[in-house]
Amino acid sequence: VATEHAGSLFVRIRSPIEIIYEERNKLSNWDTGLVETEIPLPSQMRYYICMKRTTLCFCLKEDQVLLAMKKRGFGADKWNGYGGKVEDGETESIAVIRELEEESGLIALDKDLDRVALIRFYFDNNLIFECTVYLIKHWKNEPIETAEMRPHWYKIDNLPFNEMWVADAIWIPLILDGKKIE
Repeated sequence: VATEHAGSLFVRIRSPIEIIYEERNKLSNWDTGLVETEIPLPSQMRYYICMKRTTLCFCLKEDQVLLAMKKRGFGADKWNGYGGKVEDGETESIAVIRELEEESGLIALDKDLDRVALIRFYFDNNLIFECTVYLIKHWKNEPIETAEMRPHWYKIDNLPFNEMWVADAIWIPLILDGKKIE
């Protein structure tokens, strides 16, 4: 499926994964958000292929970006944008709007989201998850601290990369500079 958004072309292949092994032939659908396919190996080891769809959103105002300190769970003690897993039946935009409200109290509309990146994460050459990244400049309410996140506005030219995921220092400046990446 190819879509054009704000002059950039995004290509996403959405086809079933077919894993064939002599005794088993299972078909799993990537669109469910999580795919687990068990493959028996000669050493009786079990191997799992999982793919999760996630979202991330950065709120912008003037020369600042809203980051949040993750207080618990995966990514705890790191600054990041708001987002999370895409639930069954959700699109990425619906998921990021839901996550933004749950984690910050901000209410956003789909029309205000600017899709700027699709980042894929691999482990042992297997796609583990992909993250659709959005920027947004319009929303309702002021950010609040929740049980999961503590918000803070940072100047775009002074982000706390030493307290973020290592790769963030590479790709976040690109999207904040107006680039679209995949």
